[in-house]
Amino acid sequence: MHYRVYLAIGVFLIGVGMAGAPQIFPMEQYPTLWWVMACATLFPGLVFLGLGILNWYRGEPSAVQPDLDLDAFVDGWLGFDRHEIGNKDWNKAERVMIGTNAALDSMAEAARLEQITVWGRKNCVIPGSVPRGPILAKEWDRISVDMLEFLSGKESSEVRAQSDGGRWGTAFYTDICLNRAQVLKLWPKIKILKAGV
Repeated sequence: MHYRVYLAIGVFLIGVGMAGAPQIFPMEQYPTLWWVMACATLFPGLVFLGLGILNWYRGEPSAVQPDLDLDAFVDGWLGFDRHEIGNKDWNKAERVMIGTNAALDSMAEAARLEQITVWGRKNCVIPGSVPRGPILAKEWDRISVDMLEFLSGKESSEVRAQSDGGRWGTAFYTDICLNRAQVLKLWPKIKILKAGV
């Protein structure tokens, strides 16, 4: 439930308890009924109010979910399925190298600027053993996608974190995904050629 709903219910119940109980059951005539009604409305009202404040503090769950894998994003950026080009089509091979590099760099920059959300499985060695979660914007200052590894056809599409010295660190993300609506809003000319995730 949205935190505003919790807050509204809480305020309503507290209002009923404080304003309604004395009107319906004056304390002087019906002290027991007054306490019953006050407790029956004030206590749940405070609980709902607390839940509303807690949900507001934690933040609402994001409606944006991953529905586009990295492979489909790059092919959409290129405008063709890079797996279908032959070894003899050097013009397209060069376009694949340049376009893939541009796509991955643009994705990382947009994620760093919080224009899009990118998800991955952190330090996942066994495929699917770690839940996919958003990669925080501040982490994109230290991580990058290895284009050559990505083009080699590795299933995991790893994104590795770099240490401060510029060497590859131990943290890495696999199974990189994006949100199709966010991608198309930021880059409207992209043609998504295949289904995501």
